[in-house]
Amino acid sequence: GGHLEIAVAILQKVVKTDRNNARAFYNLGISLEKTSRAKEAIEAYERAAGLNYSNKEEALQRASFLRSASRASSPEDEENRPSQDNKH
Repeated sequence: GGHLEIAVAILQKVVKTDRNNARAFYNLGISLEKTSRAKEAIEAYERAAGLNYSNKEEALQRASFLRSASRASSPEDEENRPSQDNKH
């Protein structure tokens, strides 16, 4: 817990001052993922990939995995969406 929160805080400061630091965005994504902050982690991974991080594919895969896991754990979102096949 505590060490990860410190890492998140430090990395957030780094990416605020250096918006093009792909490695910092990627590491921020990992730290956010480990602290169960999936939405923020996805954004960090995608930012790293957008900056052509050397492990761009891995960053995109982690973001995709988190997005899928988030959808799977939020069934109420599916229930609130209007169905597309109600027209017969």
